[in-house]
Amino acid sequence: MRLTSVRLLYRALCLAALLACAGCVEVETTVRLEPDGSATVTEILGFSKELLEGSAEQTPETKAAGEEALLGAKPTGIAVHLTREAAERRVKHLGDGARLVSHKIESDGQGWRRAICVYKLDDFRNFKYASPFLAYADYPENNYVQAHLEPVMKSIYWGEAGEVREYWRRGGELAVAFRPTQPPKNQPKTGDDEAAARITPEQAQRLRDLLPVFKDLFEGFRIRFTFESYAPIRSAAFGHRGHKSPARTLDLLNFRWENVDNWNGLFLENEEIMVELLRGRLHAKEVVENCMRFPTNHSLPVFLAWGSRRTGMGLHEIDYTRLWDYRWKIRDEIYFAPSKPLFDRYYAGKEIDLSLIKKEPKPEPADFAKIGWQEDGDEVKDAPAPKPDDGE
Repeated sequence: MRLTSVRLLYRALCLAALLACAGCVEVETTVRLEPDGSATVTEILGFSKELLEGSAEQTPETKAAGEEALLGAKPTGIAVHLTREAAERRVKHLGDGARLVSHKIESDGQGWRRAICVYKLDDFRNFKYASPFLAYADYPENNYVQAHLEPVMKSIYWGEAGEVREYWRRGGELAVAFRPTQPPKNQPKTGDDEAAARITPEQAQRLRDLLPVFKDLFEGFRIRFTFESYAPIRSAAFGHRGHKSPARTLDLLNFRWENVDNWNGLFLENEEIMVELLRGRLHAKEVVENCMRFPTNHSLPVFLAWGSRRTGMGLHEIDYTRLWDYRWKIRDEIYFAPSKPLFDRYYAGKEIDLSLIKKEPKPEPADFAKIGWQEDGDEVKDAPAPKPDDGE
């Protein structure tokens, strides 16, 4: 066996050892922006009975005590990650001012144990978390994102005069984004990447031989990262499943073992996808193209492959001040109306421009009755936007 084949097989076997645990894990994180600009973070971490028992230190006493000993006074193995002490350690990585406000452990009666932790931050913009953007080339070293919140002072649209237009940025709205804490590194150009990643049929077959094992290991696995707004989300330039209804939640990452591919077969039974996953190539064509239609197909995984050249360009290297950089619907912002406290913080006493006519800017005083979100949950309708002239 050639050295390259040995390395590929060794990497796949190491990944298999890791996924023996991952397949029995659930991690769901929801960060909610509150009307006053604070953040509530709900983190659910769950492990299966098999994983809890397999990682625990087995003694005659624990065997006799049974399942309850796994989370007793001195939990061992992976169960320590479900404890309040572990949650208090994690809070240190959530950003300045983060604090744990509640913690509880629940069982579903089938052996799964889940820790439900709720954290608070006084300022949403301080929130930091593990990045859901797994396709960047430097992800192992640059894997944290920070929350951004800013007002939109000028309307900008995408499209030519006379076409059906969708606003990218609507004056008077708020824009939320989660961006890497350091400028990320994009994957190589498509041609260079494919040349460097080429393997022989023999090497590919060795990986395929492991696929049945991996499918079993992934059973029960789920990972999800969700943003929740106090107000209905009007738009997200990268796509979201609630775009046809006033949804207030939006997934930036959502993968579970039941997901399917573009042909309605199980995602984890697609050999081309799994070979790339075993090689750690989450930016590869086979992975990216089987996730891109997630806004309209709820059975696909939600995976934003920013950093992959398959998405057109690297997202976080865009110059946001240039309209012609808004390509492939890869702007990373989420838009919704301001609450009264956030209107007072960002808009009170200022002028905004709701006009779409570049040659005729029309600044006007910001008016909460026109652009704001009411406390009863109803969003005020926007005034009709003027049509751009032929010279736009």
